[in-house]
Amino acid sequence: MFTRWIRTLGLASLGLVAIAHAGEPARLSAQESNDLRQLIDSAPERGEAALMDLSDPANERAYRALLRLNGLTPENRPHLYRTLAQVKAAHLALRANGEALPALSPRNAAFIGADTPSDDYAVLNIGTNDWKTIDSTAFSTMFNGSHYSNTMVTVTNDQGEVIKTNHAEEWDGGRDMAVDSGLGENNTGGAIDALGVYYGEDNTGKPYGPVYAVMSGGYFPKQINNDKPVVTTTNDHIVVCLNRANPDPSAPTECDYGPTDPGHMPPNIKFPFKGSVQYFGNIDVDPATGKPAKGSYSVSLSLTGRTTGGNCKLVDIGESFMNDPNTKVNGNTITWDLEPADFGTVCWQNNEYYTLTLALMLNIERVPVWATITNAPNTKPTVSTLITKDLQLQYGCIVEGTPILMADGSLKAVEDVRRGDRLRGRDGGPVVVEWRTTGWDTRSVELTDSAGRNVRLTPLHPVATRGGMVQARELKVGDVIYGPDGESRLVEVSMQQVPQAFNVYNLGVLGGDGAFIAERDDAAFFAGSVLVGDAAVQGELARKRAAADRAGSPAQLRHRVPAAWHADFDNWVKEQAASVKP
Repeated sequence: MFTRWIRTLGLASLGLVAIAHAGEPARLSAQESNDLRQLIDSAPERGEAALMDLSDPANERAYRALLRLNGLTPENRPHLYRTLAQVKAAHLALRANGEALPALSPRNAAFIGADTPSDDYAVLNIGTNDWKTIDSTAFSTMFNGSHYSNTMVTVTNDQGEVIKTNHAEEWDGGRDMAVDSGLGENNTGGAIDALGVYYGEDNTGKPYGPVYAVMSGGYFPKQINNDKPVVTTTNDHIVVCLNRANPDPSAPTECDYGPTDPGHMPPNIKFPFKGSVQYFGNIDVDPATGKPAKGSYSVSLSLTGRTTGGNCKLVDIGESFMNDPNTKVNGNTITWDLEPADFGTVCWQNNEYYTLTLALMLNIERVPVWATITNAPNTKPTVSTLITKDLQLQYGCIVEGTPILMADGSLKAVEDVRRGDRLRGRDGGPVVVEWRTTGWDTRSVELTDSAGRNVRLTPLHPVATRGGMVQARELKVGDVIYGPDGESRLVEVSMQQVPQAFNVYNLGVLGGDGAFIAERDDAAFFAGSVLVGDAAVQGELARKRAAADRAGSPAQLRHRVPAAWHADFDNWVKEQAASVKP
C-alpha cells in the first residue's frame, strides 16, 4: 500500500478554540501494533474514507490505543468514551442483524443537486523532502459545526512503528480543522502510512464516526505548479469577485478575478484553476487515450468555507478532470486548465475565506504518487505539498443611479464616480476614491429614513448605525442611521428581488490626504444621503461577524457545549492551562 487519501462525511475545524497536542514516538504493545496494522490495511484504496467498525474488537483496541497515545483516557474524557460505547452498541446491533455499516459517499462523486455543503474528512498530504523527516496533515470540516470534534493524525513506518501522532479537539467548532502531526524521524527510510481518524458529536447531539482514512507513500513528485488562481493585485490574498469587475485598468483593484458569475443569485462559485505536476518518472497512461486509465488515479478538488464549514467539491470532477481537453499528459508531466472550475452554489457565503485543495494521485511507473495543492491552515510546504494563498469570494454593491454626495456638496450618480473623485466622508471632510468596481445583482434592500431619504443596496453592503457598521440585510425599522446632517431613524426596510439582473457598483476610498484610513468605520461615504461603508469595510465586517459568532471566554464556550460534555471540557481547559508556560 503506497498511497491513499481521504475525504468524505464530516468533521471540522475549530471555531473559537482549537488546541493540538503532539505525541512523541510511542511504543504500542504487540497486540496494539497488530491491531493498528490491520486497521490501516483495511482502509479503502485511493484515500477514500470509511466508518470504523467498532464491533470488531481489533478496531476498537486500535482506536483506544491511539486515544491513549494522545492523552485521552476514560478518566479525563468520560463522555467521549460513553459516546463511543453507544456507537459500538449500534455497530454490534447491525452485525447481529446481518447488516453492514453505512457507506460514505465517494470523495470524487459529483454533488449536483446537493442543497448543503458536505461534511468532509481528508489526509491532505505526506510531507517530506527526503523521506526521512516526515509529517502529515489531517483535515476535516462539518457544515454548521459540531458540539465536539476530535481529529487525530498518526504516521507509521514500514515496520508498523508509530513515528508521530497528534490530535486536536474543538468545542462548538469543527468547521475548518487542519491538524499537523509534527515532524518525526523515519529511521527505516521506507514507505510510510498516514492515518487520519475523525470523531465527534454534531450540533444535533448525534455522534458521528469514527471515520478513518489512510494516505500511504514512498515517493514524491519532482515539482508542483499552481498558475491559477493567484494574486494578481496588491492584495495579500486571492480575491474572486463573482458579480463585479474593475472598469479602470490603471486603477488598483481588489478583484484578482471577476466577474465570474454575473447576474445570478445565489451565484455559482467559479474561478480559473490551472497548474501542473512533474514527476521523476513517466505517468502511466492508457495507450488508447494517452491519459491515465479509469480506476488508476484519484483526484479531488474541493472548497471549504472556513466560517460555515462543509465542503463543496468541483461538480463532476473525477473522470471529467482527466477527460477535459485541457488536461494533458506529456511523459512525466500532467497539466490542467479549468476555465472555470465550478463549485456550484451551496457553499456560497459573501466575503468568506475558503480552503481550496487539490489532491492528485497518479501511478508513476506503476507506483502511486501523491501531490497536493492547498491553502489549508497549519499545513507545511514540502516537495509533495504546494501551499497557496488564502482565497476570498466577494459579492455586493450599490445600485446604479444612487446619488453619491461629493466633497463640494454636489451629487453624482454612483456609475459616474471615478478614481480620484473626492467624496464627503463621515466627519464632513473628504475621502478619495481609490478604486471602483462594476457588477450585477438581483437582490437589494431599500432603506428609507425619517427624513424621507432612501437608498438601495445589496443585502451585504455595510451601513453606519449608532452601534457601528451593520450589513443592510440586518437593519430593521427604528434603527438609528446617519445622514449628512446627523442621526435619523429608519422608517422602512424593504427586501426586494427581481428576475432581471441590474447594474451595481462599489467604491474603495482613502483619506483626504490619500492615506489608508486606520479607523475603519471612517472608510465611508454618503450614498443616497445615507452613510455607508466602502467595499473593503464590507469584507472586514463579514469576517468580524463570523469571528464574533464563535468568540468568547472558556466560560462562554462552556455554556454553548451540552452539559453531558462539561466534565470533558473542564479537563480540557485544565490541560490547556497546564501546557502554557509562564
